[in-house]
Order: sequence, then structure tokens, then C-alpha cells
Amino acid sequence: MKFSEYLKESENKFVIPEKLKKNIQITNDINDSKNWKAKVILGNNGGKKGIMDEVGYIAVSPTSNIIIPIARHDEHQNGYELLDHLIRTKIIPDDDYHTIWRGQNFIYGSQDRKYIEKAIKSYKKWLELGGRDLPLRGVNTINYTGTLTDFMKRVKDINMDGDVVLNLDTIFIRGQNLIKDLTELALQNKKLSDNSQISHGKEKQITNFIKKVAVMIEELDSYGEKYPERLFDSTSRKRWHEEITKAEAENNLQKASEIVFGMNGIKNIVHMSLKAILKGSKKMPEGAWYDGSYYKEGFGNVKKAKEEFDKMSSI
Repeated sequence: MKFSEYLKESENKFVIPEKLKKNIQITNDINDSKNWKAKVILGNNGGKKGIMDEVGYIAVSPTSNIIIPIARHDEHQNGYELLDHLIRTKIIPDDDYHTIWRGQNFIYGSQDRKYIEKAIKSYKKWLELGGRDLPLRGVNTINYTGTLTDFMKRVKDINMDGDVVLNLDTIFIRGQNLIKDLTELALQNKKLSDNSQISHGKEKQITNFIKKVAVMIEELDSYGEKYPERLFDSTSRKRWHEEITKAEAENNLQKASEIVFGMNGIKNIVHMSLKAILKGSKKMPEGAWYDGSYYKEGFGNVKKAKEEFDKMSSI
């Protein structure tokens, strides 16, 4: 059966196969999939067949604008078992789909070249269809944490075993985000700590500074999408939550500043960890995550990241 027999005119950039439409409830925004529903067809991940269920994965065709929303209770093997069923029963076109999660995605090294190439084509198609630049993490031989776009820009080569050679000339995007935000906080802290300059609205500026520190702590602790993952141990993260609560209650600049720039603060732990990795040390500094490989995944070019933290120290 030809693709044209499945497709129908749509206001959306993406297209749902006609025979599948009765099984889904969606909006016009591909980034709104948390509010989409799809009928459970196989029930291979628990749940009852025939019920409408939340959508997690969306299968993307690398060769057309077709997408397949997948019910959470059909997402065994990331939804590929369902896709095989839908292709065999001629509900969707036979194509080499790649499933994309609505949050953080994973790309696996040491598979094969075709898998990596298909994933990259699907990421491009996802973005063309209006999908947001989702977080991406490499697994096995791919030491990377960042975004779909940043990853694709960095791929220099893919060997036949699926090992990816990445461009490390610049720091990975999440590492860049952390450096940028820490540098801005350092400049703000310097200005606010200068008692010789009594600026209008200083108390409000201190409040805003503390709020930014609180947001950074939450993002680092929750393994959010903005910064590198697993940089700090649980003891440090717990302490910073307690300290920022006190700083907020008192509108205390010094307490908030210590969290970021103190001896056991965010900036110093990262800086010392980058130095340790460059020296080849297997022992991470106190307060850091025990495994330095996460620093390599998050920053990529550890040497350049360390140089940026050197600059930060002079502020």
C-alpha cells in the first residue's frame, strides 16, 4: 500500500495515518503530547486493551511527516513491538520508525551505524515538525549529555560498530549553560557585595539573586534539562537546599553566596573536579559525585571547561 493511501490533508506539519486516527486524541502541538491520548492496543506494558491512555513515546518516520503516538501501556521495547504490529496489520505504512520520548532521550553506542544514522535522521525530522530541542544522553560508548541539536552538530564520524566521534572543540551545551549562569551570578554577587556602592533597590536585587541560586540548586538536584547531570553528591545537595531556605527567609546575600562560591560551594566543587580529571585522578573532591565520567559527559572538553572556571575565579 502506498503512503498516499494513508495520508490525508492536515493543518499540522505532522501527519497521522488515517486508519490510526480513531485510536488517538491529540492537539495540534507536537510538544503537547503529555495531554495526548492513544488507545492501548497490545497492553504489553500493563493496562487494559482498548482504554485510552497517556502518550509517552512518539514514533517518527525519517522519510515522511508521519508520526505514531504510543500509549504508555503499549511502550514495551520503547514502542517498537507495537509498531511491528501496526505495520503487519497495515494500519500504518511500513517504515523504519524511531521512537522519541517527550523528555530526555537516550542514544546507544556500540549498536551499528544504521541505528545511529536513523536516530539522527529522526531527530532532524522531529525538529522539522516543530518538536522542541529535547535533552539527549549518550549510553555505552557515547559520552555525551546535551540536546538533540547540539549532538547532531558535533557528530564528526560514525564507524560501522556504531561508535560516534564527536567534535570536542567547544564545551557541550549543558556545560556552557552552567558556566554562563555561574559567571552571571559571580558578577552580580561582586556588585551586591560592594558596600561602597549603595544602589537603589538593593534589597530587591538580593532577593532576585537568591531566587536564581534556588533555581540553580533545584535544577542540579533534579537532574533537569539545563545543566550536566550528577556533578554533586547527595550530602551537598541536601545541605544547599537547607541553606537556601534560610537565605530566602532572611534575604541573606552572604548565605546564598556561600552556597555558590564558598569552599564547599557549587563553583568550587566543579572547578576542583575538573582539575582532578585533567590530572588523571580517580578520586573526586569532597562534595562531588563519585564518578568523574559524568563531568566528561556534561562538559565534553574538560580542559576548556576548567579554563572557564579559572576565569570565573578572577571575578
